[in-house]
Amino acid sequence: MDRLRAVLIDSTLTAVVRRGKFLWWRLADADGADTGEALMAHLGMSGQLRIGTADGAPSAPVVPSEGPASDPLRHRRLSLHLDDGARVDLVDQRLFGGLWTSELVEAADGALAGRGSPDELLPADTAHVARDLLDPAIDLPTVARALRMRRSGVKTLLLNQQLVSGIGNIYADEALWAARNRFDTPAWR
Repeated sequence: MDRLRAVLIDSTLTAVVRRGKFLWWRLADADGADTGEALMAHLGMSGQLRIGTADGAPSAPVVPSEGPASDPLRHRRLSLHLDDGARVDLVDQRLFGGLWTSELVEAADGALAGRGSPDELLPADTAHVARDLLDPAIDLPTVARALRMRRSGVKTLLLNQQLVSGIGNIYADEALWAARNRFDTPAWR
């Protein structure tokens, strides 16, 4: 936690980028120079990022939650206090999510790292994660070829974040239902 605090104090968030289940903020130092690091977020199964005010007013979920909570900050794990008085809370009842920093590296394909990215740099912790289907830089014919070269069931491959990201269990089931394919149909067919 001390390293995270040291990196974030006097840092500026310059861009917000997403790839698959990872969200990251690019960091700049007090002079505006890129630090070569990103603040990473993964929400796990139940995590939320909530935005509130420094005066203690309850934070609102970035994505609406289901139903009212008796204490919206009961499971708050971390708070980031911004210069404008806003506060970003990581709320996670199951402790699967987290915030950490990761060094920036160049994307293997040399294209923009993801939606919102100013360049081809992405955190080293996401370098293994493939582009998702909504990424404008995805090469769909290459993804289709990679899927057809495998003998595994098509659902297993759709969930493999090294082939394509952003497809979860429910989305895979719905897509296979719409395509009238069984989950265990070999992808090469």
